[in-house]
Amino acid sequence: RTSSSSEILESAMADDADAMRSIDNDLMKMFAQADTAGLGYLTPKVFRDMLEALELGLSPYQMAMLTAEADAGETGKIYYSAFVPIGLKMLYSYKAKLSAEKKWEIREQEAEVEAEERSHNLQVQLDSTIHEIELAFHAADVTSGLEVLPRDAFIRCLKEPRAGLPRTEINMILSRMPGGKNMADTAGTTSYKDFRSVMQEVRRQTMKRMVLNEMPSSTLEKHLVTLFDEWAKKHSTDGSDLGYMPAGGIHEVMSHATHLNL
Repeated sequence: RTSSSSEILESAMADDADAMRSIDNDLMKMFAQADTAGLGYLTPKVFRDMLEALELGLSPYQMAMLTAEADAGETGKIYYSAFVPIGLKMLYSYKAKLSAEKKWEIREQEAEVEAEERSHNLQVQLDSTIHEIELAFHAADVTSGLEVLPRDAFIRCLKEPRAGLPRTEINMILSRMPGGKNMADTAGTTSYKDFRSVMQEVRRQTMKRMVLNEMPSSTLEKHLVTLFDEWAKKHSTDGSDLGYMPAGGIHEVMSHATHLNL
């Protein structure tokens, strides 16, 4: 009986040694099933179709790279012997990815609980911070109760010294409020009607970030966090932590981190 892609993945996810050893045979059976003409090899198109059938979440680029690796001689023929090592590498990588995602999910859940508790214990302090900023909002508001401020005035209120908001939280607030994403976006207006709920969520995320930073992490994770921090400081106007990273920044860091063998 030929094993299905789901059965192969189930074997790959198992920790049983016999199950892991059977993957080689399972991949060979799947390969033979794809070789409907009995040629002893697959064309690149059939090979890509088989990769899609495995449902490993591979991008078109990743499938193209694997196809090129399997057909290194560019003959248009991918033989069993070339596929099996690549298939094993794919499945082992997939298993490692799922394991890492599961561990991170557990860490996040634990951090959420701890952050919620810390936020609750510091609620009085947060209420005082919100009060100081709301006083600044009302003092700057000349709209007779519309609760709208020019963007630059809104930013100045967030910087109220008595509130003591760090730059990271100011940027997090600005990214959640309509009108711009950071302190460089000063044009237009911003409604502060929902400021209290936004501030509470930002403080909870700050607490969660602190908890996650306190948890033990792998060497690779520490290196990546350091690189992300360095990028954020390099691209801020005053050398401080921005509190966020655009997708382009993350891609830049990951692309240049060749020494991490990503």
